[in-house]
Amino acid sequence: MQHRTISGKILYTSRKPGREGQERGREQFTWTIHGDGSRTIRALCEIDEPDPTVLRDVTCSFGADDRPTDCFVRLTIGDRFMGAGIFAASHFRFTDPDAQAHPDYDIWVTADDDALFLNGGVGGYMQTWYELTELTRR
Repeated sequence: MQHRTISGKILYTSRKPGREGQERGREQFTWTIHGDGSRTIRALCEIDEPDPTVLRDVTCSFGADDRPTDCFVRLTIGDRFMGAGIFAASHFRFTDPDAQAHPDYDIWVTADDDALFLNGGVGGYMQTWYELTELTRR
């Protein structure tokens, strides 16, 4: 099967008093789903308000097994380039032998010697998600 494409736009709106419903940013995205089940998302995210503006370019790919294969993120704040990163990730799933006690916990870590936590979550009744938002390597 040839790939298929899904694209759309998400509006970021305000709920601040006096600005309810006003656009404060937008995100344009495209998913490409390949015949083998792997997929790639591309997103351009723009936040206009509050100052400073934010521009984020993201391209992430996932294998047919839902494991991330690569990710590129570029961040600009206030029209100033802040940085970019390319990530390769490994996926791990922790399960409870007594499946009624705790839902599966999925985590993704950097695919390097440091194996740093990137993101993870618990499904089922817990529905929690954790994500690395800041990282400094010296």
